Order: sequence, then structure tokens, then C-alpha cells
Amino acid sequence: MLADAFYSSLAHPSRREIIRVLTENPPLSAGSLAARVGVSRSNLSAHLRPLRESRVVRWSRRGNVIMYTVDQEVLAACLRETAESLNVSLEES
Repeated sequence: MLADAFYSSLAHPSRREIIRVLTENPPLSAGSLAARVGVSRSNLSAHLRPLRESRVVRWSRRGNVIMYTVDQEVLAACLRETAESLNVSLEES
């Protein structure tokens, strides 16, 4: 299940903060993202790994800088999959 990897990647509060920051400020370089999240670049790298592996965070190269964004389609698919597995409707009444 796609959602299993996603929720496993959210085990640490810093990872949830990374997703929140990237959702509000896409795209960001590693340095900018680390500063906004309040972690070191090496710590950020360790937190980005599971987020990239779950496909929720993706990267692209701009010259010699790597930029990070949230893949909104994957994020939405994870949330839909979770709602369906819990038999919860995401539709507003």
C-alpha cells in the first residue's frame, strides 16, 4: 500500500514539518528548507530520505542546486487510500 510507506515516513515530527513547509513554500533548496524547519542540513538529509522513498517529496535539479517539493498527487492518493481503508468519506456533506 502506498499509504503504508507514507505514514511510516511521518513517524518523526520534523518530517511532518517538512511536508507542511514544502506545501506552503514550494519549491525550496535544502538550505532554505533546513532553516525553515529548524534542523541542520545533515539532519534534513536523513529526514528527506524516507519522504522521498514514500514518493511524497520529490526533487529536481536547478543548475547545481537541488529543489524539493511535495508531490500533491501522491499525497492526495495516500490520504484517499487511508480514508478508503478506514471506510471514511472525504467528501463534504
